[in-house]
Amino acid sequence: MMQPWTSEEHLVNEQILEEAHAAFSSNFKPEAWFERTIFLSWQNVVNCTLCHLTKTSQITNQMSAKRSLASLMAEVCLAKQLDWKIQLSTGYLNANIEDLVSISKKIVELTGQKFWLEAQSIPGIDIDILKPYLLGINAPLESINKGVRKRMFPNAPIRNFLTMFDDAVHLMKGASIVLGMGETLSDIQELHHFIQMNHIDKITFLPIIPHRNTPFKKSPSSFYMTRWIAETRIAFPKIEIVAGTWKGRVAEVGLFLKAGANAITKFPAVKRFNSEDAKSIEQEILTSKRNFLSTITNISKLIQLKDLTTDIETKDKLLKYIQTIQEHK
Repeated sequence: MMQPWTSEEHLVNEQILEEAHAAFSSNFKPEAWFERTIFLSWQNVVNCTLCHLTKTSQITNQMSAKRSLASLMAEVCLAKQLDWKIQLSTGYLNANIEDLVSISKKIVELTGQKFWLEAQSIPGIDIDILKPYLLGINAPLESINKGVRKRMFPNAPIRNFLTMFDDAVHLMKGASIVLGMGETLSDIQELHHFIQMNHIDKITFLPIIPHRNTPFKKSPSSFYMTRWIAETRIAFPKIEIVAGTWKGRVAEVGLFLKAGANAITKFPAVKRFNSEDAKSIEQEILTSKRNFLSTITNISKLIQLKDLTTDIETKDKLLKYIQTIQEHK
């Protein structure tokens, strides 16, 4: 189990938390939700140090890891039933635009809501085609630190994201930041400059998760992540902030909310549904006096999905999701 609590408590004090909380309260309702990223593919061909999928792809000689439509739609059904907000990610592959439009249309038809799309790069002509289904475009920026980016993401220059943002006219813009890769608190100002210059509407902060196929041995402390969240909330009171947490770290959720986060993500909510960690997250949200719009513990709501009318392939995948959840209860 990872231990988020370290000697970095000095990074966060009551003054900065109170200021961040005031900025949040002046612009948002006392609510929170769970956000689920749904991937089109498990394959990574960017060859970045961050992702263990890079080596996995090399080991499998880049065998196709594209998910089936049934698998995707089963996860969408699950997210809708449990009131999880959806972000669709193309991963690191250039998705076929016809497939992406078809999937996007099905998501909106099923959920009745537009969604965020995360991508490395999408041509402007394709963004125009996808606009009827999207809330916004999210760029996996990963790090704002130039040294980290050069070392870890040599094939994903920031200019690709800036071009995508320029093409995303009349769509909201977002970026995901992974903390714990070698950046420092001094990089917060660089992030804020990026937000201001590119009119960013949403920022997602994620902790680096150690994996045997990556060089990372520990995650950033909860206080370190909270400092990034709080300073960003104070500087940008109206921006949407999503904070990532992980199993064994869930005691940090209340701290993230007090620092001004709107939502929680990253937590493995399928395998850990209704687990002690999941219950702790919901308790942290309740203690923070937020109304949790989602659920990661309600088994009865989950079981109702067994009666859902859909095609055979999607229903089969959905039942497997439910079985996985019940087995890891």
